[in-house]
Amino acid sequence: MAVGLAPRGVATRVWQWKWRVLVVSLVVGLTALALVLTANRSQAPIVKKPSDGTNTVIAQAGVVPAVEQTLGFKSVGSIKHVAVAVGATVKAGDLLASLDPEGLQLKVDEAQANLDIQKQTIIQSSEVAPADVSAAKVALASALAHQAQVEAGSAVGDLRAAEEAVAVAQAGVASAQSQVDKVGEPAAASDVSSAEATVRSAEAQLATASQKLNDARAKPLAQDVTAASLGVEQARNTLWSQQLSRDSLCGATGPNSGSCHSADATVAAAETALKTAQSNLVSAMLPANADEIAADESGVYSASAAVTSAREHLTQVKSGALAPDRTAAQAGLDQANANLRSAQAKLDQLKAGPPAADLEAARSSVEQARATLAKLTSDPTAATIELSRAKVRQAELALAEAQLALKDASLVAPFDGVVTSIALKDGDVASAGATVLTVADLSTLRLETKDLDEVSAAKVHVGQKVVVTVPALDKRSFDGTVSELAAEPTITQSGDVNYVARITLNAPPVDLRWGQTARVEFK
Repeated sequence: MAVGLAPRGVATRVWQWKWRVLVVSLVVGLTALALVLTANRSQAPIVKKPSDGTNTVIAQAGVVPAVEQTLGFKSVGSIKHVAVAVGATVKAGDLLASLDPEGLQLKVDEAQANLDIQKQTIIQSSEVAPADVSAAKVALASALAHQAQVEAGSAVGDLRAAEEAVAVAQAGVASAQSQVDKVGEPAAASDVSSAEATVRSAEAQLATASQKLNDARAKPLAQDVTAASLGVEQARNTLWSQQLSRDSLCGATGPNSGSCHSADATVAAAETALKTAQSNLVSAMLPANADEIAADESGVYSASAAVTSAREHLTQVKSGALAPDRTAAQAGLDQANANLRSAQAKLDQLKAGPPAADLEAARSSVEQARATLAKLTSDPTAATIELSRAKVRQAELALAEAQLALKDASLVAPFDGVVTSIALKDGDVASAGATVLTVADLSTLRLETKDLDEVSAAKVHVGQKVVVTVPALDKRSFDGTVSELAAEPTITQSGDVNYVARITLNAPPVDLRWGQTARVEFK
């Protein structure tokens, strides 16, 4: 019997629905698997149900040193030297780092000096020198004399001196007023004539300098060459004449005579004069060089500046006193008036008698001098002695504190171990209490749990036996004991509450290393 086939469109839709169902089933299955894996991963520690019916706690742990300590200075300071490097093996008491002790030593010296002062003060308070008593008596007598003088008022001599000071100040005011009047008058004819003569002299010097510059720029000049040529001819003729005279004289008297030697000198001078004339001729025939032009230009510039200055001075003289002169004269008058007021005020004060403030100051000086003498001549009170002793004790404590701070400027190893980290270097500033380096005893290692939650921690106690499995050591297992259970929890970022359990292995393997992870099963 023939079986009829479904239409092609119907078959296609059936397969599409099958694929959709398959894909949805696959997605649901993968999602469920991911949720299960996530739940298993976040579930720590694992609580198993062994065959005997008890719950076993399993946690992850890390290998850490049994003894580890961070070290830092107790005071702020600049690190002078870090004596070790990371990984260095140290013995207890070895120097690890030190601060610059200069400032701390100064504090010790200062505290010692203060203690010495306080001790010396006690000694001096019980031993009064006769010289101190004599000085106190003299001071009291002087204070009493000054008080009597102040109360008696001003002496005749003081009044006369004050009156003379007023007279001098009045004369100063008159002189200053005369100067103010003088600067307001027109300039004298003689001053104008002198300033005009200065201008004419400066202008003449400028003309001379300008002519010299023009002549230098126009070189060579024909008249200069002619004059120099004439000078050469005259020098040559003079030389010939001197040579003829010498030859005649030396022929008559002999070449070694004094007259012949004198004639030779005259000829030599004539030769020098000829060379000079020839040099002058060469110079006259050459144009002026740059240095000569520059020197002449500088002369013109200086002469021009002198003319400008002379003309400005002439203008100032004709216009009378300058504003700065008038200002200075007025300032002098103001100062003279101020001096007069001060002198008059002092005179008025002397005539009125001593002011109340001076009387009170004199009486206060007397009382202070009496108190000083009484203190020196009387025994110190019990309170004073006790205060001095308290100051000594305070100075001793300050010295001990400074010495301790100096001692704490060095960090030493607290036990045998290895330097595991260094936070600062030479020259860095260490804050008080900040970590400088860390030392750990790697000879004794233990384990610390990382994920022991509050529920599992309730099943753990000190002395409890554990089995530790270390994956890095071929998953070997080792027996151990809970040596410590933290009393304070740690809160994770997700809000979970964990407790750290510290575990000591009964027989730690030699290949156990800091930082290795382990699985801990609590029995």
